[in-house]
Amino acid sequence: MVQLRVMLLSSRALFRESLRDLLSRQPEIQVVGSAESEDEATELFKQLDPDSILIDRGDSSLSGAAVRLLSLSATRVVEVAMEDSGLTIYSRESISDASPEDLVMALSGREA
Repeated sequence: MVQLRVMLLSSRALFRESLRDLLSRQPEIQVVGSAESEDEATELFKQLDPDSILIDRGDSSLSGAAVRLLSLSATRVVEVAMEDSGLTIYSRESISDASPEDLVMALSGREA
């Protein structure tokens, strides 16, 4: 099985580690790196060439990071936010109260 290579971006350590833990339980996902800032993410992106980047949408220090990272290549960029209703995924479509399976599908481009 080919694993999807994912990079995480959030200045919040707990958020990064929680996502890393969640994704590590998904056999089709390999977290290849994580970054605390957009500058660090850009450099890490060039080194790792991930298939997808998962960005913490609730992190105000990363405002606009998705657009700038998308300009680097055709890598899929998915944003996630913890909201009152649970995890919300922002990609081609918005998914509220998302499950880990929904996140895997968004990262791989297989959204329903």
